[in-house]
Amino acid sequence: MFEDWTKQGSAYRNGNLYGVEIEAKRLSETGGALGTSVIYLAGENFGDDFYTTWNGEASVRLRVDGDVGVLAVMEMARPGDDYGGDDGVESDTPTLAWRINGDRAWLIGSRSFMDADVTEALGIEWPKREEFERFAGIQGWGE
Repeated sequence: MFEDWTKQGSAYRNGNLYGVEIEAKRLSETGGALGTSVIYLAGENFGDDFYTTWNGEASVRLRVDGDVGVLAVMEMARPGDDYGGDDGVESDTPTLAWRINGDRAWLIGSRSFMDADVTEALGIEWPKREEFERFAGIQGWGE
């Protein structure tokens, strides 16, 4: 999957995209809990420059269809926090997608909002707007 990508720590980079191969069981949650899991997997694997905010809440759009999924973070920040919100630092709005293959999965991320490059990299179709479920107030990256 990542043959043409540059290795960076435990993850890979290709232009604006980040990628990692993980155990599929790490994507076993559903609903908002899955959103939190995916946010954490990206934070744990993509390096310190992937998120600017810390310990906030997130509003997301999530689409899961069998062994593939897309998570579009609408906003992730804590107002008044040193890292985001009211102090002028923009909130994080990454786009994350995954494909499960047996007991392994590939997770692709972009720091850009609603970035269809993540689904293209996995060879999956970008969901229609009405196919996304919305979740607000889920745990963002941090404690």
